[in-house]
Amino acid sequence: MSQRIAARQTGVVASLEKLTVSHLSTLVDQVLNNSMYRDNARKYQRAIAETNGLSRAARLLEEAFGLAQERQLIHFNRGQSNGQWNRKRATGI
Repeated sequence: MSQRIAARQTGVVASLEKLTVSHLSTLVDQVLNNSMYRDNARKYQRAIAETNGLSRAARLLEEAFGLAQERQLIHFNRGQSNGQWNRKRATGI
């Protein structure tokens, strides 16, 4: 994951073995003061929001770890003929 962050220039990566207070401070300053990181992070933030990425990622993790549950959803829509709200049960996520 850290390599993806570095490759997409949304943040920086530091080795824990080489991390010092001074080095961490330098890295934080670098990210906060270089608009490239902020701009790239916002671009990916929009992409994730537009594609429902967080829910998709959570669902994939649940499935990978065997935690996925079938959920009952209730869909509401207006009937075409009478204009009344209709309720329909569905299963899935």
